[in-house]
Amino acid sequence: DQTGERVFQTQYLQKPQSSEDTVVKEDMIKEVDPTCINGWDINNNCINQLEVDTIYYSHDFPVKDKNRNDFLGSVNAYKIKKTLYIVDCLEERQDFVRSLNFVKNNEIIYPSCVQIIEAAANGNPLLNMLEGEVTNLRSYSPAGASKEERLSYATPYMTSGHVVFVRTDYDKVSNKWRLSKSLQNLKQRLLAMPNVQHDDICDAFSMLVNYVFNDIKYSVYGKAFNDYNIVE
Repeated sequence: DQTGERVFQTQYLQKPQSSEDTVVKEDMIKEVDPTCINGWDINNNCINQLEVDTIYYSHDFPVKDKNRNDFLGSVNAYKIKKTLYIVDCLEERQDFVRSLNFVKNNEIIYPSCVQIIEAAANGNPLLNMLEGEVTNLRSYSPAGASKEERLSYATPYMTSGHVVFVRTDYDKVSNKWRLSKSLQNLKQRLLAMPNVQHDDICDAFSMLVNYVFNDIKYSVYGKAFNDYNIVE
């Protein structure tokens, strides 16, 4: 198919792709050093939780067993006032039991965190099994929108600077902060979308951004309305 051919051309033959073919452009991805964020503990390289309005995890779970399945895509972020800071992500193969424990452990680390789970694949049985055991779980349905559409709905918040990637790795040689390897992977996946073989982490990212910024009270998927029914 056409998508498979684009992936082959870009990932295996190393032929550059035109930005016109991708959803996310380079200038949409904003990065910031942690020293620019109020409440960031440099010694422990983490945020003071008292400075955070909400801690989010967004999960796109696979459907098959770990020997054959797609990747789990998971993104971790802090919401401080009007800005969503992307601080970590995970892309790996997990079986059902490991995925179950992954969600439980997130709540142990951050008891008040909100975990968004796509109501598809292993997401539905996970939601059912964890109901009443893990608090602040949010079931999320893309309402029929394609993966590319979901990501395109997230791009205005990226362009406006309301979504920011945090450089959490410090390079002692250059004395500069840089994105962690996991966030570099997410960035490259986003810049190549839809020409990627594994898009699970991109789905988790778009689901997170759209959930956070599209208030359920005033929204249809991908459109946020204010009190005057004007699209913001």
